[in-house]
Amino acid sequence: MPSRSGQADGAAAEAQPSATIATLALRAPDGRDAVPAFDGGWRREDGGRDAFLSYVQVDHPVNWSEQLEQLHEESSRSHFIDVWTRAAMLSRIGRLPARPVILDLGCSTGYLLEDLRRAQPRSSGVWPAT
Repeated sequence: MPSRSGQADGAAAEAQPSATIATLALRAPDGRDAVPAFDGGWRREDGGRDAFLSYVQVDHPVNWSEQLEQLHEESSRSHFIDVWTRAAMLSRIGRLPARPVILDLGCSTGYLLEDLRRAQPRSSGVWPAT
């Protein structure tokens, strides 16, 4: 049905996207005047879509050091909370096929992947050097 502007309702809605509760509650990301429309993803100016809005500036410094990396690797292998967390995750995976293929991207220290390999010795995957 045509709207007052003479366009079909869908075309009028596309020409003037309505504000949603989400876009009213969010602030505009840096470099943008407003929160972009959401349509199966956050609309970019080039017409593409992003799965998330980023509020981190491109030149944002990463507050991580070699000392923090060493502390993280040393403590997470044997710290009881990390050991329990990995054991809980492995118990939730459930039954896998006889020869599963395992892929883990971004596994931090690799300890979960090592524990998974021990739990599934007949699995194949890309394993960290041991």
